[in-house]
Amino acid sequence: MRLYLKPAVPSDAKSIDALLTDHSRAHTGRGSPTGVAKARLRTPGTVSAIVAAADRRAIGFGHVWRDGEVARCLVVARPDVWGGRPIVAALVSFAERRAVSVGAGTLKVHSNATDSVLGDVLASTSFEPVTRISRMRVDLASRPTSVAPPPGVDVGRFDEERDSGEIYAVAHEVFPEGNNEPAWWRDHRENPLRPYDPALWIVARRDGRIVGFALGSRRMEDGGPVGYLGGFGVRESERGHGIGQALLVAMMDAFIDRGFPAMTLSVSTGNRTGALSLYRKFGMTEAPESTEWMKRLG
Repeated sequence: MRLYLKPAVPSDAKSIDALLTDHSRAHTGRGSPTGVAKARLRTPGTVSAIVAAADRRAIGFGHVWRDGEVARCLVVARPDVWGGRPIVAALVSFAERRAVSVGAGTLKVHSNATDSVLGDVLASTSFEPVTRISRMRVDLASRPTSVAPPPGVDVGRFDEERDSGEIYAVAHEVFPEGNNEPAWWRDHRENPLRPYDPALWIVARRDGRIVGFALGSRRMEDGGPVGYLGGFGVRESERGHGIGQALLVAMMDAFIDRGFPAMTLSVSTGNRTGALSLYRKFGMTEAPESTEWMKRLG
């Protein structure tokens, strides 16, 4: 089979979407919604490439973007194609060259827990595993026991007009290693995998200021919609008083009101905020989801 690496263009979006769906089903058991490729190709400040066959069908996809001093990359290869390792190696090499060209000092890549080909290529090209991610899930067959927030704290819906200017600052305080502000908002507002729905965002306020947040959305898993908790945190100075529990219960109630049968989320196994133990307390089960790898460049 003759293969070639080329820049990805909008006309490749349909083929890339098919590739992303096949890859996601093979490694997570769920598909990828139509439109993900188009959204990635249109994101400012990013660059993409595909490995294509003679029929122009994408059998590999690489997408690189800058996040502060770090470059990040998605690398996907069709799971059933012969020669998967060379395809992945070519895309990783493309990502490294692109990261160096934009002056990034570090390149980070995620590999699915079952994607041994990508993991092997990264390990053999001087990438180091830095974070293990677990997928957690709890069935929402019944409402959780109500938990009142501590005195002086109110838990309620996110007010887009009032809170948009403050929510990123709080999220960045909780997770300082996360995306810069434009990338953070793109991830929450323009991600086809979890459509933006501010009615599913919950915040905790003390004296009118946000001290905690739970950012929910709808996500397709196992053939149907579930509630997905895509962001959750409490300011360090406010932890240990029950704000996290009150936020989590409010989030679960909001998902139940929407008719979602379950809540899922992704969390680092090294999370030091106390969230992991809180999720377990509420009956969430966990399974390996992915690994984040890092390589110093230059």
